[in-house]
Amino acid sequence: RVEAQLASFRTRNAALEGEVAGLRAEAQAVKQGLDAEIERLRQELQSKDFQLQRELEMKRPVTSM
Repeated sequence: RVEAQLASFRTRNAALEGEVAGLRAEAQAVKQGLDAEIERLRQELQSKDFQLQRELEMKRPVTSM
């Protein structure tokens, strides 16, 4: 009886380890997607910042030295 219970626990443990491995892989894929989205947004903001800086410089009155 103890051996049967131990075998049952081992089977359940193996199933849980497989489930955890799948969840880890899924989490890694989600993280990579989020990292890519963050990088895309960072580049977009950097581009907009550069564009706004140029517009601001063009609107400033030219001062002579």
